[in-house]
Amino acid sequence: LSGMLEFNTKIRYGFTSRGVPLYLFRPYNEAYPPLLVAYKETIRENQLAVVAFEHWDSDTVNTFPRGGLVHILGPAGVKDVEKAAIAFQYSPWGWSKKTVPEMLVMPSREGRYILDKPTINIDPPGCCDIDDILSLWEEDGIWNLAISIADVAAFVALNPSLQFAEKIGQTLYTATGKVVRAMFPPKFSEDLFSLLPGEERFVVSLFAKWDGEALYDFKWKECIVRNWASYTYENCWNASESKIDIGILRNIVNSLGSDVGDTHKWVEALMLLYNSEAAAVLKTAGAGLLRIHDAPEKEILSKMDWLGLPAKELAYPAAVYATADAVGGHWG
Repeated sequence: LSGMLEFNTKIRYGFTSRGVPLYLFRPYNEAYPPLLVAYKETIRENQLAVVAFEHWDSDTVNTFPRGGLVHILGPAGVKDVEKAAIAFQYSPWGWSKKTVPEMLVMPSREGRYILDKPTINIDPPGCCDIDDILSLWEEDGIWNLAISIADVAAFVALNPSLQFAEKIGQTLYTATGKVVRAMFPPKFSEDLFSLLPGEERFVVSLFAKWDGEALYDFKWKECIVRNWASYTYENCWNASESKIDIGILRNIVNSLGSDVGDTHKWVEALMLLYNSEAAAVLKTAGAGLLRIHDAPEKEILSKMDWLGLPAKELAYPAAVYATADAVGGHWG
């Protein structure tokens, strides 16, 4: 657990049997109560630390559980220390030399569709773990779109050691797209799994046709694809160099209700489409997990707006994960 170790206080919580002072530790994870932690050095300012839950004596009433200090991250209030503590809170696990496999068993090419059409990715500058790409081409007078996401699951199925990623759960990024904690080792997430230009990769693709007003005829395929080129949100207007008709792409994004003037919204709209169609498949099959997001309470939302508070951040409920038979949609 990461949190605050309170040294800057006059309150005393006693000593261990060896005479080591006990200090109060407040975890960021509020599912845990404050813990008492032993520390023998003298420090006058509060520290952010990582602590392991040890025990809570059931026969003792109104006392705190005990925790063991793993290590101190640094003084509270220091920006980099605060960032490290927050990152640890959301992802306490990480890959080590012992858990990273040397080589991986590769998925089979058999039965996969070869998607050899104009294909690009749009990501922040310097992005190395490219996980989604889009293909756009005209065939027999009809425009076709394919949205593809790296098929990492195909590797995990053949390489059980990669299941350690379940503990990590997600890749954490800064606002600029820099990886803070990777769900998979960078030697894989930024290479073998990444949809790098010029490299043949395994993907799961959503195909659709475009009639000038709306997308239709959605189909799913496991594919092998080669990304043609990387673009940023700023220079993707030049994607025509890779034989992508940027005007058609704008029209498709516009039909999805997105702001065509903001290229960040292009990728967002396409990813929402991909996820919504995937959710429909799971719902029909009655399998898997769905992400459900309820609407905010209008009264709270309007009150926060009136007070000048960041209403969207404070009044919106958190999304939840539910089984495919659950009732609910995705308001957001």
